[in-house]
Amino acid sequence: ALAALLAAALAGAAEAVASGKSFFDVDWADPATAGMELAWRAAKVALALSPLIAITLLFCCTKDDPEEEALRRKKKYDFSLA
Repeated sequence: ALAALLAAALAGAAEAVASGKSFFDVDWADPATAGMELAWRAAKVALALSPLIAITLLFCCTKDDPEEEALRRKKKYDFSLA
């Protein structure tokens, strides 16, 4: 079932690329359907960019306390040759 859903999404994406449609190029005859189509396209963009967003957040938002970092650095070079 998941494979069929992914194949349908891929076929729709390929059709949109081949036709040269814009992101906002939807049929506004039915505003509810057009809104759902725009929401689906925005969700696809968000899912496509989520790994990059996660990596950015991982590097930008992880910090240790200064005392903890100092303790780690001290332990790294605290060894004896005995």
